[in-house]
Amino acid sequence: MIKQNIRSLPYYSLGITEREQSLAAMLRREFAPKIARRIKGHHIAGFSNDYIISFIRRHKKSHPFYLRTDIAKFYPGIRHRDMVVYTQIAYKELLGLDYVPRQFKQQYVKGINDWCRSLPLQRGIPIGSPLSGILAPVMLVPLWLDIKRYFTIPFIVYMDDVIFCCKTEEQSAELYAYLSNYLSDRYDLSLNLEKTSSGRFSTDKVTFCGWEFSGGYARIANEKVEKFKERINALLAISKKATPKQFIKRINHKIDGFGNYYKHGDVCKQFESLDMFLRKKVRRWLSQFSERCFLSNDALANMGLHSLASIYRRLKSRVQSDRQPLCQSLRQPLRPPAPPFSYSNTVKRSSESFDHVRGIDLLESIDRKLTELLSLNRKGIRMMGELVSI
Repeated sequence: MIKQNIRSLPYYSLGITEREQSLAAMLRREFAPKIARRIKGHHIAGFSNDYIISFIRRHKKSHPFYLRTDIAKFYPGIRHRDMVVYTQIAYKELLGLDYVPRQFKQQYVKGINDWCRSLPLQRGIPIGSPLSGILAPVMLVPLWLDIKRYFTIPFIVYMDDVIFCCKTEEQSAELYAYLSNYLSDRYDLSLNLEKTSSGRFSTDKVTFCGWEFSGGYARIANEKVEKFKERINALLAISKKATPKQFIKRINHKIDGFGNYYKHGDVCKQFESLDMFLRKKVRRWLSQFSERCFLSNDALANMGLHSLASIYRRLKSRVQSDRQPLCQSLRQPLRPPAPPFSYSNTVKRSSESFDHVRGIDLLESIDRKLTELLSLNRKGIRMMGELVSI
């Protein structure tokens, strides 16, 4: 079990050296492509803003149950010895080797050991360190590879936070027991019971990486909404001496970052509510220049104020335009210009129109067959990838 005298945030103000930054960058370049090949849902591999939502939507039918958890006191509870050992084990397992290559030991292990010896205790790593940001998740890679091998289920890992998609409730219970025993036996760590939950995607609510999934919908977690409002209020406090142009530019930076991350979910109403909050705050800030100043929504937009709802609408319109069926683009060239009406050509036109109808039906049939072949091809590539990874 974890010792009770471990501080929750050890060495947070510890200085960061250039050698530490260089070693962390080298390790990230070494591990990132290897993790991307073996564990696609790992944050070190990198994924887009819509990856988590599309992942849940893609797997919740075949794996309707979930297990969401993280590790209690992860950074403060890491033993330096375990970090050095399991980083090497992770490297050899990612390569599928029975030994740790000598080159890896010579290039990285000595630097990791020297860094661990510079820390004041034998347990715990600094939260603000770039080396902590790469070594802490890498040391857990053997655990994720074992779960992938034994349970063959999809999952997403973000540092020590993880969500698993399970086929049955019994499988999620078995997985929880496996995780708990593995962490206790090999790392002397334990799961965070307060942040551990399990259930069914269709009926239960689960929060992960700022998203709240419930009943097939993906919304922004209330905690993230409140933190965004706090950041806006903090910006107002430090921008009292700024010009309106400078202030609008600063607040647009916050709006764009928040909106482009969360625009992929079912957030239309949440964005509209936050836009009302933003306009209210901007009007209050502008009132310092004129007590009777009240700007309409259009006037604020003309000043350059961005809108979360506009970001969401732009995405939806782009997605709808991209979903135009292939057969619509194929139909246009097949329709010749209509000839002038004459009674003598009616029989000829009827036969030609019949041929055109048959041609359109044939193209639609070909389009469906091509789509099926493409789907089968993707499934075959996915199965080959899984066989190679095993």
